[in-house]
Amino acid sequence: MVRVSNDPYTVRYSSLQAAAPDDAPVLDDGVWNVQKLLVKKSLTNPTTGEVYPAEAIAPGVMMRGSTDPEAPEYESRSTWDAAERVIELRLPYQAIGFSDPSSLQALRVEADGSIGTETVGRVGITVVLGGEVFETNGYAWEPWQKATWHERLKAGYEAFARAVIAANSP
Repeated sequence: MVRVSNDPYTVRYSSLQAAAPDDAPVLDDGVWNVQKLLVKKSLTNPTTGEVYPAEAIAPGVMMRGSTDPEAPEYESRSTWDAAERVIELRLPYQAIGFSDPSSLQALRVEADGSIGTETVGRVGITVVLGGEVFETNGYAWEPWQKATWHERLKAGYEAFARAVIAANSP
């Protein structure tokens, strides 16, 4: 959830209704919304006049599951899991308000409604479970200039490869 007055989606699109989905909220401090990420602006086909509506997703909606591809409860879309005293979070940077995580730049809604950025050092994390509140030390990372990645074959690769080979065999 994000407070409306700090929600870049709301600030950007409440005045640009043509660019945002029909459910863009009214800017009102004290109201909390499910955070949204605009993934496609509305578009009018100039030839046909057909209007394609804007699309937004809710990156803060969290799905439990293991991020270990070898685990039976593996779910590639999972955003959290917990065991004992360890909580694993896997969140899109936009869901925690970052415009450029590589340089620690978080979005900040200014008093005049414009959107700026500021450098932050740590993201606070508070967990609420069954009415109990657990404070953590938060999370911080070093800035980076080069993204790293790790390649792995997805589940089902071997079955797909066999099917392609069988389909192309005489």
